[in-house]
Amino acid sequence: MKNLSRLLLFSLLPVALAAPSAPSAPDLFYMASLGDSWAGGAAVVPKDMYDNSGCHRNKAAWEAQMAGDKSWTDSPIDFKFLACSGAQLVAAAKGDNENGQPDPQLKGAGTPHLLTMELGGNNCHFADIARKCIYVGLDGKEYPDPNGGCYQSLTEWGNYILSDLQEAGKSFYFDHHQTLIDIMNWDTIKGRNDFYLYIIGYAEFFNTSPGSDWCNDKSFGIVRSPKLSNALRSKINELVRNVNSKVAQSIKDMNNDHIKFLDVSPLYEGHRFCEPGHSYSNQYYLNDVWFWNLSPPETDPDYLAGLLSTILPIWQAMWLANHTFPNGTQATQEQLEAMVGSSDSSSSGRTFHPKAGGHTATKDAMIDLLRKDNVPGVKQATPVKPPPKQPYASGQVHIHILEYWGCLDNDNNLSVDITMWDSASTQIGHMGRTQAGASASAKMGSKLEDQLIVTPEWAKGGYIQFQLGGLQFNTNDNTDSSKPVYCNVGGYDPRQGPRCYIFVGDQVVFDPKAVAIAQMDCFFPAVSSPLLPLVL
Repeated sequence: MKNLSRLLLFSLLPVALAAPSAPSAPDLFYMASLGDSWAGGAAVVPKDMYDNSGCHRNKAAWEAQMAGDKSWTDSPIDFKFLACSGAQLVAAAKGDNENGQPDPQLKGAGTPHLLTMELGGNNCHFADIARKCIYVGLDGKEYPDPNGGCYQSLTEWGNYILSDLQEAGKSFYFDHHQTLIDIMNWDTIKGRNDFYLYIIGYAEFFNTSPGSDWCNDKSFGIVRSPKLSNALRSKINELVRNVNSKVAQSIKDMNNDHIKFLDVSPLYEGHRFCEPGHSYSNQYYLNDVWFWNLSPPETDPDYLAGLLSTILPIWQAMWLANHTFPNGTQATQEQLEAMVGSSDSSSSGRTFHPKAGGHTATKDAMIDLLRKDNVPGVKQATPVKPPPKQPYASGQVHIHILEYWGCLDNDNNLSVDITMWDSASTQIGHMGRTQAGASASAKMGSKLEDQLIVTPEWAKGGYIQFQLGGLQFNTNDNTDSSKPVYCNVGGYDPRQGPRCYIFVGDQVVFDPKAVAIAQMDCFFPAVSSPLLPLVL
């Protein structure tokens, strides 16, 4: 029995030794995003679709970009993209039966470490305001006519945004704050210290500075032509600011330092509709305007590539003239209104939504904020090494030249000795006496980026030509001390030139070491050569 036990022990031992424990899987960074079409990216063509969900999620949406950016975390990212066009605040944690989204978006979030939410624009009916005030305006009564649909819509939803009522559907603050409470009470989130919620706001649509007044008599209208007056643009921007203010207050009142707000509106400075210096067509087709206008994707600047892109300006002109598609058919009113979109789940329009530039800016700002907040799992940016310190003082460089005229033939009888100082009178270079001439220039190194090329010549009575990168000057033409580049030139000593023959007793003897020396000083700016034009 004893031997049998020993046998069993040894028979099992190789099995144990042959089965080392499996390496542990790398930790994942769990990220999920809730939101509406601003968060989802409002994709309208198959090539831009992130998935087949019907939510019009875009591959270029900022969260999708962030999930594909490996610079901000060392962990593999497990990303759940849950934003959906038409979603209202209730869709986040309760589901939105009214808009055909019965399942809460959080149902698909798993156990996120980072949850983002960009939601609430549909509660404020931004798309419907755009329809009544910007694109359709069927009653023809422009803002601020109090009898017009635009004014009434702005007033109704402006009051909802500012309301302090404690009732669902009556106050944006109440609806938003209740959503935050519902999220923090979600089963996989409640009580966790390793959970972070970041709320993203909305961006103002228009430039309203005096330089934008060229836009006042323009219209994006498709049925009538409501004007983009400064008063209208300012009012719509005010609504966006009020929304962001209420979102910030809602977050503050949660009294939870794991819930933060990212205001993206400042990111859009210089990239809104009606920017100074822009043209009407820029409002549709300039990538630097970060909002989509009412136009078909086939006319987008980046839609076509190669030779076909030459036809793009024709298609764009056809659309701006009378809403004619590239296939030659004119858009119906129904098609145009569908492109504008609406504030419910039937919306498939991208108009008044951010382009890729806006999404990229939001992605970058979000990563910067996560780093600033030291969210666990988020790594800091790789420090950028400061540029090497410039080894010379900026300003004017001074060179002192000794030109030697010797007793060899005219092709070989010149040489130079040069000392160089920067504007702080620190010596930054020296070249001892070096033979040079028209057939063989001397090259002097120094602490400047480029070599100084020195060419003494006998032509034109004798002069020295200098070249430093893209800068050229010489001792004949550059003598005006009021200019940035100039030279002061002295005569030879002895004036007649070198005494190549001397008397030794009663004999005339050739002296190969005899020289005449001329001294000169030149001045020029210490600037990197690509920035300097030629100086003649």
